[in-house]
Amino acid sequence: MLALAVLLGYLIFALDTTALPGLQTHLNTVSAQTASPEYAAQLKTAQQLLAAGNMEKTKSLLDEMVAKYLYQAAPFMVMADYHIHLQEPIAAMHAFRQALDLNMDYLEKKTSLYQGKKIKNIVREAEAQIKLALAADAADPLMLENRKELYYMLRKLAGGCGD
Repeated sequence: MLALAVLLGYLIFALDTTALPGLQTHLNTVSAQTASPEYAAQLKTAQQLLAAGNMEKTKSLLDEMVAKYLYQAAPFMVMADYHIHLQEPIAAMHAFRQALDLNMDYLEKKTSLYQGKKIKNIVREAEAQIKLALAADAADPLMLENRKELYYMLRKLAGGCGD
C-alpha cells in the first residue's frame, strides 16, 4: 500500500503535463471556432443555400469558410455535398478526404456525424469515372493523381469503423 502511494506521488510530480508550445493556443482556437455562433450560422447558411440550389453563393461561402476555419471538417462535408449536387464525384471525393483527415467520426457508426454509406457510394462513383478516364488515356496526369487519392480513400474507408 505504501509502495502504491509512493508510485502515485512520483507520477504526479515526475510527469511533465505541460502542453507543447502553441498546442493549447491551437486547441483554444479550434474550440472557439466550433462554439462560435458565427461559424454555426455560416455553416447553416451554406447548407440552406445548397438545399435551395443557390450554387454560386454556396460555393463562395464554403470557400470562405474553408479558408477561415482550417481545422473544421464540417465545411468540407458541405463542400462534398455541393459537388454531389453538381454530379462531380471526384471533386466530392477530394472534399470528403479533407473532412476525414480532420475528423474520422464521419466514418464511425457510433457517432451522430456518421455518413459512411454516402462517402463510400461517392468513392465508388469516383472510382468508375477514374477507371473510365484512364481507359481512354492511361497517361492522363490528372487522373493518375485522382487514382492515388482514390486508393488513399479506399484504405481510409477500409480502416473506418463503418460498414
